[in-house]
Amino acid sequence: MGHIFKPKKARRVPEGTEIIAVRGKHFAEWTDSEGKTTREVAKLGRDGKWRSTQQCGTYFARYKAADGRSVTRTTGCKTMDAARQVLADFERKVERERVGAMTPRERKMVEHGNRALPGHIDDYIGALAARGATQAHVDNVKRFLDFMTKGCGWTALKDVNRADFEKWIGRLRVEPRCEGGPTLGARSLNARIAAAKAFCNWLAQVDRISVTPLSGVRPLNEKADRRHERRAFTPAELSALFDGAARRPLADRLEKNRGHGQAKLKKSTRSTLESLGMERALIYRTLAFTGLRFGELKSITVGQVKLDVKPAHIELQARDEKARRGALIPLRDDLAGLLRRHMTEKLSALQRAAQAVGKPIPIALDVKTPLFDIPGKMNRIFDRDLTFAEIDKTDVHGHVLDIHSLRHTYATMLAKAGVPLQQAQQLMRHSDPKLTAGVYTHLGVLDGAAAVARIPGLPPVEPEKRAQVAHAETSPVATTAVTTVGSSNRVHFLPNRDAATPEHSNASAKKQTPANANVYRGFQRMPSRDNENKMVGGAGLEPATPCMSSKYSNHLS
Repeated sequence: MGHIFKPKKARRVPEGTEIIAVRGKHFAEWTDSEGKTTREVAKLGRDGKWRSTQQCGTYFARYKAADGRSVTRTTGCKTMDAARQVLADFERKVERERVGAMTPRERKMVEHGNRALPGHIDDYIGALAARGATQAHVDNVKRFLDFMTKGCGWTALKDVNRADFEKWIGRLRVEPRCEGGPTLGARSLNARIAAAKAFCNWLAQVDRISVTPLSGVRPLNEKADRRHERRAFTPAELSALFDGAARRPLADRLEKNRGHGQAKLKKSTRSTLESLGMERALIYRTLAFTGLRFGELKSITVGQVKLDVKPAHIELQARDEKARRGALIPLRDDLAGLLRRHMTEKLSALQRAAQAVGKPIPIALDVKTPLFDIPGKMNRIFDRDLTFAEIDKTDVHGHVLDIHSLRHTYATMLAKAGVPLQQAQQLMRHSDPKLTAGVYTHLGVLDGAAAVARIPGLPPVEPEKRAQVAHAETSPVATTAVTTVGSSNRVHFLPNRDAATPEHSNASAKKQTPANANVYRGFQRMPSRDNENKMVGGAGLEPATPCMSSKYSNHLS
């Protein structure tokens, strides 16, 4: 038989507390910042400091579990009657477990269901981090789940249900994130749906719930609600981007001296700005001709660029790739030459800097040196390069250009070069060829027209065959029909009513015949077996139907 009680906890008395002795008991009395006087039982500790004993505001329950252990847990109740009812519920569950009506797994699920939901979210985030997920992914999932908990009004795990979740998603589709701002698109909502479903799947895997409550929630149609649809660069736009990115740092510095002519720059300053522009152009070129994602390119070091082997390639580590598989990225010969020159200039700059301060001059780049010095706000720099190169960021169809559009351009160039889809999928490092062909490849009407133009034309009819066709048009035509007898097809040639007899066929072909004597009457009806020699009338051309396919055919065997 269990019992309920209010536990007591000791705490240090605040400064300025007065210790009062009443009938052999000591009390601590003090006044808080609000002017309220508090008196609690005080005891002197072993360290010589007074501590007050405070009684908890809620009742706790203590009872025997099914395995005989003593269990103490809070009831969450402030009244004695309510606490006794909770204790009775605890004991009923123990009795069900003792007689086999509830398994220990089910009992743990009930306990997890009463636990606060943020605690489960923290455990899941810890599991993601231990699994090797990136910190950016962990932070996004944590933000999505906290946002979900607040939006759905859930406090405990047992509150999670599909109805509340779908209502919350529905509100996000129509309510803007901020006043006057846009609503969330289908892709953003699908990211939140995927995070919530993955969380529920993990709860089921670790036996915290028996059935995932969000298993029936389907993702939204992203094709019907695209908010940021990218496009690929045209060859002219790509060349303009490379040229504009190389010239813009110096041009911007010269324009800062507005109203006073061009600024007079030192030779070293001009060289630094030119090198900065060339490096930025090479960053864009590397993204466009390797298909690397921007985050993957930031992780590339000098040691991962293999230029002295055939073919030249970049080793992308598994920890830096989106799919965590790792890959070898092949390099074009012209790009490999530009990267070699870039690393040579990078080494020369380090040697000049070391010589200027009197440090040892390096003879080679450290293998851990980043390949490019990529700034943090690259998106803004990219937009400025587009403006300088006079390239529209958004076209008339609403399709936009950003840094990731260079990866779309890589896939599009592979398709235009006639690379097989399977090989393009491998170069793009996609798990599904539909993603390569349907999302990353952008082919326009001109590309389709060029493909249609490659269809070979029909050969001209030779004069001899043309004469034969003309001769056949002036000759009597025997109509044919095919009938099925048993399991074999028989071809019957039925003479035309107005056709010449066999013995005069050659002679009649040489003579001039009436205009209505040689008329093609199409497929003829088959005569009955009782009167096979009886002529039948013309039936004309009729469309093939399923019911006729077993009796008549327009193909000769």
